[in-house]
Amino acid sequence: MNHALDKYLSNIRKSFEGYPKEILEACCNIVIQIFKYNILEINYLTFSRLYSWSGMKSHLEFKEALYILIDPNLKILDQHFEAFNVRKNRYEGIDINFVYEILISKDYIDPFTFESISESDFNNIINIFFALSEDFKRVGLH
Repeated sequence: MNHALDKYLSNIRKSFEGYPKEILEACCNIVIQIFKYNILEINYLTFSRLYSWSGMKSHLEFKEALYILIDPNLKILDQHFEAFNVRKNRYEGIDINFVYEILISKDYIDPFTFESISESDFNNIINIFFALSEDFKRVGLH
């Protein structure tokens, strides 16, 4: 193993010591899989790919593992949102704070028209994906 990989695996285990072992192992599995690729060539990671890499069977526990990987103290993954803009016929990035405000307030609106919509419609419009953080890329290359 390389030094950067060892550092991240150790940080996960130490920083989140009270978490269930399966969740921490899922995080470690994902980081190990990431290091099997050229970090600079990974543009985005989907839920599906991360779930597969985690080795977990429970989607709920997998989500807990994702929260660890996006934790600002670890700086492994960045979370991103996008939605298809029908008027422009393309996908566009959606500000993370906009999404968080809607999820907290439960006042669901279309990100392009700002019209009120149902929770289900909002969830169908918004896509989530992940990217390696710049800090992770920098450390992972050394």
